[in-house]
Amino acid sequence: MAVTIDINLSIIAFAGSLVILTVTERIMNTVLLLFLSFMSRAKNLAAKQVMVSQSNAFATILAQSVNICFNVFFYLVSWWILVFIVFMFFSIVYVTFEETPNIWLLLISIYNTVWGPYIGQAIIIPFEILNLLVMGVLPFWNSLVWFWHVMLVQGLLPLIWSQVANVVLWAESIFLFFKSLVLSIVGYVQAYQCYGAACLVQNGQVFNAITPLGYVKEVVSHTLVLSKIFCSYMGAPLDLLAYPLIDMNLALFFHNLVNAVLYLVFGLPYTTSVRCSLALQDSFQLMMCTPDFNPFFAYLVAASNSLGLMFDNWLNIVLVIMLS
Repeated sequence: MAVTIDINLSIIAFAGSLVILTVTERIMNTVLLLFLSFMSRAKNLAAKQVMVSQSNAFATILAQSVNICFNVFFYLVSWWILVFIVFMFFSIVYVTFEETPNIWLLLISIYNTVWGPYIGQAIIIPFEILNLLVMGVLPFWNSLVWFWHVMLVQGLLPLIWSQVANVVLWAESIFLFFKSLVLSIVGYVQAYQCYGAACLVQNGQVFNAITPLGYVKEVVSHTLVLSKIFCSYMGAPLDLLAYPLIDMNLALFFHNLVNAVLYLVFGLPYTTSVRCSLALQDSFQLMMCTPDFNPFFAYLVAASNSLGLMFDNWLNIVLVIMLS
């Protein structure tokens, strides 16, 4: 074992000596090339560059070494100062307690009579109140953890995994709903980018609310399918409550109602201004500049009819569900 250690140390010493000799040889070669006038300019320039790079490297290493030494020194000094302060504090406490214990007894009695009750009220009572709150909330928290572990992890997630196809269709319907809603908004805004008589087309500025609400119907249908799988006892009440969202008459009601409001706010002023700009200076100018409320009332009548049909169908479904 001792022979192996001696061999390793010899190898390390030999390697270190070889590195030092190599570096020394390069430095001497560079210095000689700087002072020999018969050497070529290229070699002289290369020697200068090597000398500058080595000087920069040496200066960088020296600066880093000095910086590290100063940092280590100040770190040790800061720790020694902290240790000295702690040592001096406990030394003062020990000496005063050994020499004059009456001082400490007096301080303890002052603390017990003056500060003790206030500290007890300020610290212990809030902790007691916190303990009461924790004891009241802890059962509720335990029930939530149990519900999450038993009902969701062991019950709901396996059911969702078994119905992954319906979940995908449900998510796809939600995506198509938002897509169709954006397309309807863009189409309605683009309908106002017209000129002249083209802006007076009867079905030009119509917001398409039927297509998004059709996807709402699909979302509700997939939700009912999943709900019946998870809880079959809720099938009939859910069918009863969700039927209006499945009936297309409700979609027609919202379609006509939204278009009535949009026509009253945007369409009526816009079409009136377009007609008035196209009017000639004749007897029809007053009629052309008069607002046309007929589409507004037509939308309201159609919305009322659709809402009435939806309620009729809903009452029929309620009767069928109650009889079944």
